[in-house]
Amino acid sequence: MEAYAYQLLTIGQFASLALSWVIMTVSAAAAVALTKSQWKLGRAGYFLSMGFIVLLTVIPNFLLLYTAEAIKNEHLALLVGAIYGALVPIGGLAGIFAAARSMDAHGTREKWVLGFIPIVNLFLLFAQPMASSKKGFVKLLGAVATVILGFALMFAGKSLESVAKQNIQRVDASTQDDVALVAKKMAYEAKNKGLEKYLKEIANAVPVPEKIDSITTLTALKAEGNALKYTYEISGADFKFDKAWKDLMMSRWCAPEVFKPMFDIGALVTGHYVDTKGNTLAEISVSPSLCDVWRLNR
Repeated sequence: MEAYAYQLLTIGQFASLALSWVIMTVSAAAAVALTKSQWKLGRAGYFLSMGFIVLLTVIPNFLLLYTAEAIKNEHLALLVGAIYGALVPIGGLAGIFAAARSMDAHGTREKWVLGFIPIVNLFLLFAQPMASSKKGFVKLLGAVATVILGFALMFAGKSLESVAKQNIQRVDASTQDDVALVAKKMAYEAKNKGLEKYLKEIANAVPVPEKIDSITTLTALKAEGNALKYTYEISGADFKFDKAWKDLMMSRWCAPEVFKPMFDIGALVTGHYVDTKGNTLAEISVSPSLCDVWRLNR
């Protein structure tokens, strides 16, 4: 369940917007079907209601601030449920408002769906009311004030959304080195995508060649089955790959903070060392079992 929740949370901006739209539209349809009110809403009032809906849609953004804690404490399914669940009443309200505007402009509630179609929703907003109403300065002033309030609500909603996104970025930056969090994310990615595919994504994301030190250059990183293989080119002709070197590298690579997230998802990590002509100089592999064997024999 947690891995599936993580997948929903990382489906991408377009897919997330599409899913949110579907949830809100379905919720609106249910709300319109369950309510039989003949309430009518004029253009200014409908614009105000749109501002209110924009303000309410900020709620999921603020819930996202708790993503890191939810992942570490395995409450992500609850958080994702709350994020998308918050859209249900918001969509219901938006549907009721759209049905009231449709009733005012077309004499029927059935054209509420126009309010959920981008661009087309402007036709519902600006449609003339069917019933003529008395015009006067006071009524005009009230309509202008209502529209201004609608703009204020929209501005407030967008401002709060920007604040929420800035805080999300701040939280992401402060937790990017959190080993426990990284391990959880990697576990979910591996489970959702499959270990081999996920390792290939990791390998493709690392730029090569990369200079490690004065004589060592990472020239390739490849995923081979359940193994992630690092290829290092050594330019020092006098460098010795003896037992002392291997013990040093194993002590580093077997350290919990280095490859533990890889070990947790079942990956084997291999270091392949070659000279400048591509000839193999040495190779080491680490996994929980291989590290245990090395510790016993050192």
